[in-house]
Amino acid sequence: MSSLLTDIQASKPGSYIFMTAFGVNGEVMLDPTAPDPATTTLTNVFLAAIERQVNLRVLINENLYLHSGLSFCKPLNDKAGETVCAPETRHNKVQGSLHAKMWAFVNEEEIVSYVGSMVSTRNLGKKALRVEGGAKLLQRVER
Repeated sequence: MSSLLTDIQASKPGSYIFMTAFGVNGEVMLDPTAPDPATTTLTNVFLAAIERQVNLRVLINENLYLHSGLSFCKPLNDKAGETVCAPETRHNKVQGSLHAKMWAFVNEEEIVSYVGSMVSTRNLGKKALRVEGGAKLLQRVER
């Protein structure tokens, strides 16, 4: 996930970060080997991006059983002073989910997207993002 972390940290004022996710965990570290891994949690890197005046737009898909969006979005919205992160529950069924996972970074120089699958290993006793199934499913695509 180092390229994802690099892209978030490299985002400059006025640029955009778009993300959709399902069942997000803000404590997930994008680089657990960093000298201070807590600075690489998803929540902390997004808070730092907001501080740099990066435009953040996050949509968290939820269902009846999984409600991580509200707690994940609250500190981001509080820091931004507006809604930059929102949970959404538009599914066919009560337990349905979109499982959409997408990132896009838009700035003056380029548009970079990440599409594919990523999971948190939190329930394995670790708090880090990994590529699901060991395959390189989360791809960085440049325009």
